Amino acid sequence: MNDDGFLRAIDDYAPRPNLKKLFKDGDISLNNAEAIDDFVTRLIVQREFVINNLKHLTDISLNNAEEIDNFVTKFIVQREFVVNNLQHCRLQIIRQQHQDIGEHER
Repeated sequence: MNDDGFLRAIDDYAPRPNLKKLFKDGDISLNNAEAIDDFVTRLIVQREFVINNLKHLTDISLNNAEEIDNFVTKFIVQREFVVNNLQHCRLQIIRQQHQDIGEHER
């Protein structure tokens, strides 16, 4: 029930599949703060959850060679630049995860 005492409309809560679909359709991205805020409010999830999952979906998307080529064409950058930056981002994520694990164990 909602605050007015009426039954809430049935929806598909599953945040990850919903986020993945919106990302695939181009309706949400790391650069779209308004869409992120709307998703956080609508599905009542933490903003960090959405950001981390969008980073993951972006990484997966860029792993696809066709996606890299599309990115290169769209933003007029060299393919090596995209691949090198993707690798750099992966290393940063791995370093952060190890740092988080180390701090958690203390």
